[in-house]
Amino acid sequence: MGLMMKHFTRSCLTFPPKDDGTVAFALTKVQQYRVAMTAKDCSIMIALSPCLQDASSDQRPVVPSSRSRFAFSVSVLDLDLKPYESIPHQYKLDGKIVSYYSKTVCAKDNAMMSTRFKESEDCTLVLHKV
Repeated sequence: MGLMMKHFTRSCLTFPPKDDGTVAFALTKVQQYRVAMTAKDCSIMIALSPCLQDASSDQRPVVPSSRSRFAFSVSVLDLDLKPYESIPHQYKLDGKIVSYYSKTVCAKDNAMMSTRFKESEDCTLVLHKV
């Protein structure tokens, strides 16, 4: 499945961004969304194990630290493309996330900006010649 994911990722990145009204463009957009859903839901596993100072590090990458060295490996799990059936649910969930972010962050930013202007009533814009 990793090869399939790599193929979809490559094709999504090389496809023209302009909507030409074709079915191929629409299909690519759906595939891009499926890849994004998959990336959003994947897991990254990092394993560290102590290694001896005199052990050869040619086989595995090593992270040096002040007291010891650690061999490590990194794996990405759950890279199966998400099914088409989950698109409506994920789309609604993404909409809720964006809406919540917009309400909370924008409200917070607006409150901070109004406080700044209240603290300093002189908001004169001064232009200098360069």
